Amino acid sequence: MRTVRLSIAAMAAMLAAALPAAAADEHAPAWRDGARDALEKLDDALRAFEHFLETMPEFEIPFLDENGNIVIPRRPEPPPVADPDPSETVAI
Repeated sequence: MRTVRLSIAAMAAMLAAALPAAAADEHAPAWRDGARDALEKLDDALRAFEHFLETMPEFEIPFLDENGNIVIPRRPEPPPVADPDPSETVAI
């Protein structure tokens, strides 16, 4: 009988100790969801900025032509990179 009372007291103590932790966990998912949403939006913004930088034309150094006009030439676009030949690749 004494072990049953000790077991019940131990369970009650564990439940009492778990209540504050459970109450804290109720608020944690809302905070985590908000942080996760913020990180996803930041990732989207960084991807959009990266796309902007990739699509923005590049220019060379401006110069004056013989008529005194300022000319800002665009850099030529680099040739597309070809896929490597599968026969020349090495498996690691």
